[in-house]
Amino acid sequence: MNAIIENLRTCLEERDISGFLEAYEGIVSGADFRTGQLTGITQRIFPTVLRDMLASRALLA
Repeated sequence: MNAIIENLRTCLEERDISGFLEAYEGIVSGADFRTGQLTGITQRIFPTVLRDMLASRALLA
């Protein structure tokens, strides 16, 4: 697994939304990096983690 993807996944596993968004911002500004793994994280895993954290009030909107 790519180190960038691993970092994003680790941030989400640790519920570190700020770290995830900072890392993702770095990827987007580099715009050359697109993989199915990145799509999976941003479209399947991130929304689930975000929804769970908002529901449990672990993150304020």
